[in-house]
Amino acid sequence: MARKPKATTPTLEETSTPSPRRTTTRNTPQPETPMNGFVGEEEIRDLAYRKWEEAGCPTGDGMAFWLAAEQELRSR
Repeated sequence: MARKPKATTPTLEETSTPSPRRTTTRNTPQPETPMNGFVGEEEIRDLAYRKWEEAGCPTGDGMAFWLAAEQELRSR
C-alpha cells in the first residue's frame, strides 16, 4: 500500500489568519480615511489585525476580519 506524500503547501488555517507584524495596543488611534474615499491596503490590514487580536487571535478564516475592517473604513 502506497503512503501519501507529505503536504508541502501550507494549510488554509496557516495562510488565512493575519500574521503578527508589530505589537499594537488597544489605544492605537484609528487610521484616517482620505477625503477621496480611497482606503489603502495597509489601513485595512492594520484594522483587521486589531480586530483579530481583540477576538482572541482565533484560527480560521481571517477574511472575515479583513472584510469587517474594509467595510468599517469605507463607511467613515
